[in-house]
Amino acid sequence: MNKRHVVSLAVRNGEFDYGGKECVMVEPGDTVIWKSDARGHLAIQFGFETPFESRGFKSKEGKPITATVVSRSPGVYKYTAVIYDGEELWLDDPVIIIRPPKTG
Repeated sequence: MNKRHVVSLAVRNGEFDYGGKECVMVEPGDTVIWKSDARGHLAIQFGFETPFESRGFKSKEGKPITATVVSRSPGVYKYTAVIYDGEELWLDDPVIIIRPPKTG
């Protein structure tokens, strides 16, 4: 059964806060929703390897970003999370982990 994973991004006292989801563990078909309490811009950028159809996502005015996991390759996928709050640009480098397929 596919799951939804909500990642709530915020910058508090100069540090990223992920609402307890610094590392998201997913399976193929799961949906990840990134949202920010900042009224500015939010961007998610993967390197050459991404578990999604696209390597980059962006939103404006606090709207969430939604993406569905399409990769079936287990592994750790690093990405860059970017928040622009209207005054400063904040960057961090969390991960998404695709679990190996269940056996048995």
